[in-house]
Amino acid sequence: MSIELNYNEDKKYLYAVIAGKSINNEMHSALEIIVNSDHHPPNVDITWDLTQISLDSISPDLAIRITQVREKFPQRANANAAIVISDEIGTILAHMHTVLSKHLPQNISVFKTIPEAENWLMSLQT
Repeated sequence: MSIELNYNEDKKYLYAVIAGKSINNEMHSALEIIVNSDHHPPNVDITWDLTQISLDSISPDLAIRITQVREKFPQRANANAAIVISDEIGTILAHMHTVLSKHLPQNISVFKTIPEAENWLMSLQT
């Protein structure tokens, strides 16, 4: 599993790529890095690129576990999050996460492509 984080200073958002199998652990590690960075605010808007994750060994409670991980980071309040995933099962899980996260103070939306996600994030900044 790998995490790649790139902050776009001009557009004021973070682009995160998570690849491999253990998304739950990687999401926690990525959020720790994000909230503790000196390069951007802890509640920076983000595009989560999950197009490279493997969902070969997922459990039915994955969306719940990811939401529980996100709840541990109140510093991310008011951050907009675009989730990009092309896999059908992953898309369903991402939509489940958005429903389970309704109580959190942030906007989350799911997209099939990076340009769609970026356009959405940019539209929220104006």
